[in-house]
Amino acid sequence: MGTAKEFLEEFGKRQKRSEEVKRAEQELAAKPDDAGAHLTLGLYYYFDLGEPAKGLPHPEKGSDPKLAAAAREQRAARGMAGSLPEAKAWQAAIAGAPAEYKQAIQQRALEAFEAAIPVVEGFERTQATQARDQLKADLKGSSTAASKRGPRIRKNDLPETSPGLVGSITLPNGQPAGLFVTYQPGRSMSEEKLKAVLRQAAAPGAILHLEGYLRCASPMRVTIFQRGSNSGAKQVLAIDGNPVSEVGGNRMSRSLQLDLAAGEHRIVWTVAFDGNGGPLLSIYDPNGPRPPEFHFKRDQHYFFRRKAESELEVSD
Repeated sequence: MGTAKEFLEEFGKRQKRSEEVKRAEQELAAKPDDAGAHLTLGLYYYFDLGEPAKGLPHPEKGSDPKLAAAAREQRAARGMAGSLPEAKAWQAAIAGAPAEYKQAIQQRALEAFEAAIPVVEGFERTQATQARDQLKADLKGSSTAASKRGPRIRKNDLPETSPGLVGSITLPNGQPAGLFVTYQPGRSMSEEKLKAVLRQAAAPGAILHLEGYLRCASPMRVTIFQRGSNSGAKQVLAIDGNPVSEVGGNRMSRSLQLDLAAGEHRIVWTVAFDGNGGPLLSIYDPNGPRPPEFHFKRDQHYFFRRKAESELEVSD
């Protein structure tokens, strides 16, 4: 997310959707036949969480008959190489779909037509090819943010490692904020972005969980510097499962030295924040020729990204 304004807008959309999903879950618990709740949950499970098996049964009972037909056709086509009726059903559902899901449904229709083309012939193949090409044209130039929802994030497409730490934010009610968060150690976190999260969630504070690995090319004695605030919000740093540093409360910052063996060391940094100050973590070897390297792995990348709707780089 490039600017604080863009982040605020995207996070506001995500927060609204989270509230809608929570209401739908409550409504369905009280009234199992609620068609509107089934539609909301079906779209969320399928396109936001990337869980078709969990999502598809809901639209079949939902308030949109064309999405219900598309869900039925996909379930009926299970195990087939490609199904033209399924592709046509998803295409027919596009026009009346909720705006926030329209692009995701276009993409699903495109995928279904591409799967169907090799298994149909003659006029049907011509029709399917024309529909596929039109969908490609409609999707071209669209925002890539909306098109990267859960089902289109493939683990093997992600890099083996990425620089920095990765994680998520949990709100005081225990609900995830839906953010894929990255941080580059050695830099302050953006106080403006952290405050924006709290404003949009109407929350006094939140918990940021970050993790990754620190790679030492050789044994080294590192200096760890951690900065928080004295407002009561606490941070805990653990290396290889062992807590090594804590700030917050009456301790605003802390510096210590730690001997690390050559190789990788797992880092977990839990940061409680209330909008006061920008947390900072720095781990370095003041005497070594090469600084330790921070990175997170593909498994971690996929775990935090697959259920997130927005990305937030919290480093200033």
